[in-house]
This record gives sequence, C-alpha cells and structure tokens, in this order.
Amino acid sequence: MLAIAAICAATASAFVSGITCPFLFDDYRHLMFAINESWRDLLNRVVIHHPTGGDLFFRPLGDFAILLVYDWARFDFRLWHMAGILTHVVNTVLVLLLAKRICDGAWLGPIVASLFFGWHASHVEAVNWLSAFYDLLATFFVLLVLLEVTSAKNSVWRYAGLCLAAVLGCVSKESAFSLPFLAAIVTLFEPLSARALAWKKTLVSGVACSLVFLFRFWYLGGVGGYYKSAEAPFALHLHAPSVLQALGFRLWAILFVPINWSDPPGLLLKLAFTCLAIAVTGFSLTAQLKPKRAALIFLFILCAALPAISILLIGPDLAGARILYLPSVGLALLWAEIAESVPNRQLSAVLCALLLTFQLTALIHNEQIWKPVAQTARQACRDAASYLKADPKVRIFGLDLPRYRNGVYFLQNAFPYCVAINGEVDDTRIDFGNEMPKIPIPDQHIAKWDEAAGRLIIE
Repeated sequence: MLAIAAICAATASAFVSGITCPFLFDDYRHLMFAINESWRDLLNRVVIHHPTGGDLFFRPLGDFAILLVYDWARFDFRLWHMAGILTHVVNTVLVLLLAKRICDGAWLGPIVASLFFGWHASHVEAVNWLSAFYDLLATFFVLLVLLEVTSAKNSVWRYAGLCLAAVLGCVSKESAFSLPFLAAIVTLFEPLSARALAWKKTLVSGVACSLVFLFRFWYLGGVGGYYKSAEAPFALHLHAPSVLQALGFRLWAILFVPINWSDPPGLLLKLAFTCLAIAVTGFSLTAQLKPKRAALIFLFILCAALPAISILLIGPDLAGARILYLPSVGLALLWAEIAESVPNRQLSAVLCALLLTFQLTALIHNEQIWKPVAQTARQACRDAASYLKADPKVRIFGLDLPRYRNGVYFLQNAFPYCVAINGEVDDTRIDFGNEMPKIPIPDQHIAKWDEAAGRLIIE
C-alpha cells in the first residue's frame, strides 16, 4: 500500500502545474452544453435524439461525466483539472495491477510500468485538456476489463461486471472498441491452466463490445467518429502510404520519444536524452526479453491505436497525442517486461531510474509549453469580449483563427463560446470561419490572430 500511495503522489505531483491552465478550444463547447442542458436534455441529445450531421460521435457516458463534473466544478478550471488528474492517477494504479499480473508476481516491473505510464510525456494533452477526459474514462474501463480477464475468480456477478465495464468503455470513446483484441492478447500471457477461463471472459467482453458497435453503427448510420471528422486528413480514404507511415513510424517515434519539438530542448532535457540513451543501451546489452512476449506487447500497442488510425499521423508538436493514452499502456507493459528480464536486479533498477528520469523531464518540458498557450487563448477571448462591450451594436467574425499553437489546441473551435464565457457577452454576436460570409453583416468586425504580435487583432 505504501508503494501505491507513493506512485499516486508521484503521478499527481507531475501534473500539478497544469491545474492553473485555463479552458481551451472545445472545453468551451462542453461548458456551453452543460450550462444549457439538464440531465434529461442530455439524455435526449446523446442517446435518444442524436442530431444528424456534425462529428457523429457516440460518447454518451463521456458526455454525462462532463455534466457531472460541471455540477461540481462549474467554471473553476482548477477543479476540472483535479478531476482529470485524479482519473489519471487511478488509471496509473490499474496499470500497476495489470503489470503485476503479467510479470508473474515480481514488483520492479510493475512499479516501472506504473511510473512510466503516469509520467509519459505524451499525456500532457490527455490530462491537461479537459476535452480529453473521454480518453481517460475509456482507458479506465478497458483496464478494469483486462484486470478481470486475468483474474482467477469466476461468478455470474463478475461476468455481469465485465459486460458492464466493456459497454461503459465503448460508450465513453471509440478507443475502447479495441478491447476484445487487447483482452485476447492479455489472455496469451496467462498460464495454460488459466487460459480457458480468460478466453471465456474475453469472448464475453467481445460480445458486449460488438453489440455496442452494432447499435452505434445503426444509430449513426455508419462508423461515424473520426472517419467523418474534419480533423482526419485522410479519414475517408485510408491510403497505404499514410497508414504505413502512421503505424510504422509515427506511433513508435512518439511513444518512445514523446517530445514537443515546438520549443527547442533546454539543458535539462538534453541531459535527460543522455539518460535515455544510457538506459536503452544498458537494456539492449543485458535484457533477456522473450521474443514471444515482446511480440504480443507490440501487437497490443498496434491494436490499441487502430480505432484512431485516421488521425494517427501526429506531428512533432504532439498535437492530438491524447489518442496515444491507451496505446501507452502497452509500452508501459513492455518496459515492465524488459526490467524484469535483466538478471542483475540492481543494474535493472538503475537503468529504470534513468528511463524514468527522461520521461519526467520530457513531461515537464511539454507542460511548460501548454500553460502559456492556454493563458494566451483566454486573453484573446477577453480582448474580443472587451471590444464587444465597448459597443453593443458591434459583431465579431473570427477569420481563419489558428487551430493549434505550439501543438496546443488554440482558438479555432468554440471561439464564440470562449469569448462569451470569458467576457460574459452574448455568443450570438460572435462567429468564425476560414472565409468571410458572402453576404456582409452590418457592424461586423474581423478578428485575426497576429502571430508576430502574439495577440488577437480586431479590424
């Protein structure tokens, strides 16, 4: 218990600096929905009378969770961040327990896996961006199912809980639809005597996920999700070069070296790279990892990434890296296996410490980029609100506002809601787009982002 408490504290403390980050981008859209909708209205919107068109996502549990947090946190982004950090901490503990099952009772590997997952530098977006709460929630239920699949206990109630967790994961976010494949892979780590029960549980979870997928397909009239999203540059035609680049290079490059290159590495990060190089070299020379177990974990990572394949071409600024939250569980398990395969336990512990030093340093580097961008976005919306307050007749059109800044979601989406919430003005007086409306609107002024000045310019 002391080790678990220490891991929880270490994970939470790594993200404390993000608590003061203001809302960003789609956060304001979720807030506006929460302001204007009752629980019954939300039920009608996300389950009974889902609107046609739009992004066509089906994430009712995630939407209900957002409304639940809003009832507690309201507009205090610090409380919202606390909810995200708490969920991430819980997931980190679940990774510890899963690694403990897979590593056959040893503790070094599971501790390394949990800290690696807790500190993985690609998680800044998943934990700090409130709109990524769906990823945290889906991963929570996936981990619960995987833990149950590897459990030797067997009862009707446990099967009921297994089905419930699988369903709740699938209605949290699309990433959970990889669950049947992940459960099958985890089953292969079980001893032969325990596999029959694990396969039975895997089959049950697969049936539950399949039923949700069939309902979703009927309900949305197709796959929906990122395959219909403007965020997916090759969503409707998954051509081979893009798929190969995403699955063969980008996925692994960012998982193993999760750096936001928008800001050049400082001295500490350069020293951390040295730690990483020493750790990788040391493990390469001393680890005795079984090829079959390594291959299974690599397959785990690939399967976890497949639901988001259409947006997997993540760039060097890590924009969109939240989708790697579930795949990073697999990488954490890989490092657990590597740590346990080194015969010299003291050497393994030292190499693990060097590896974790790199992750924590990279995480701090990435977090330092996130906060200033969030503050700049809020100030831009406040400036626009002040402009509107100065003249009640004026309207604003945000023209070609940036979607990202240094890899952080910025102004483009939900700009009217950002201005309305930060400045307490009517959001109907604000609009945005990549081109001006063909029919001019009286008293409408153009708002543009001036990157050189680092502020919003209104003409």
